[in-house]
Amino acid sequence: TPPNNQSPTKALLFGRALPTRVGMILWAGQIEGLELAKTDDQDTSEVELLIKSLNEDIAIKQAEIDEIKAESNQYSNLLQEGLKLEFDRNSELQRMNELAMSGRKEIENKLNDSANSLVDLKRRINTCKADISQTQQRIEKSNKEFEDLKAEYEALKNAKFDDSNLICPCCGQTYPQDKQEEIKAKFNSDNEFKMHQINLRAKDITTVTGQLQYDVKAMTKVLDDKKAELEQTEKLVAELDKQLSNFKPSEVADTPELKAIDEKIAENKKAVEEIKAHNNENRLAKANIEMADLQNKLADANKVIGA
Repeated sequence: TPPNNQSPTKALLFGRALPTRVGMILWAGQIEGLELAKTDDQDTSEVELLIKSLNEDIAIKQAEIDEIKAESNQYSNLLQEGLKLEFDRNSELQRMNELAMSGRKEIENKLNDSANSLVDLKRRINTCKADISQTQQRIEKSNKEFEDLKAEYEALKNAKFDDSNLICPCCGQTYPQDKQEEIKAKFNSDNEFKMHQINLRAKDITTVTGQLQYDVKAMTKVLDDKKAELEQTEKLVAELDKQLSNFKPSEVADTPELKAIDEKIAENKKAVEEIKAHNNENRLAKANIEMADLQNKLADANKVIGA
């Protein structure tokens, strides 16, 4: 118990009250039916000082409460920001996956196109080979015909008139001289006509054979080009097939965009944990209790002044 000469105000500051009416009011608060009496000048001055001190404490406590509430609001905002970051991450991941799958689809389309080109090239190469083979057979046939005509021409050119043709087959008599000349002239004329026809045919064969040889040369060039194109297409198909086999959509998780979002998420979680460690819910409850106590004391002090 404080000494008897301690004022009620000081007793209140110690958290206790002397058995005076002022002390009882400051410590106990409102007591129904109690008559309030004016305090002396010393007590009034101390109560006024107490009210000032309480107002300062209340202001400090209010600042503390405001700070806790602000930090709690920040905590809520951080939680909302964390949810948004997770949403952004999922959206970015989905976008990158869609891009990745689009890339895979592009590879598949190129692979399909190249595979179709491969089939078409092989078909065209086979057709070209068949055309060359058929043309070469025609050339061989033309060459044989040319050689046969040449032999026939030489035979006609070297043919000798058979004197037995000057004897009549019916009577066995030799034809008259004029008839013999006629028969010999017809023999020579027939041979010359046949040789002329052979020359014409030989020229046609030479022209056709030349064209066929030109066609074979052109088709051989096309064939070589198609073979080269086939080789390149086969390499492209192999490369695209390798790309498709090695394609990994999961690699999008390593993109700079997602890394940036992950860094923000990590920072957000760190800030949340730091505020969470402050235990603001309990701190706010305690500060509110302390504020209520200060306000009650201030109300009691003001009653003393007004008594």
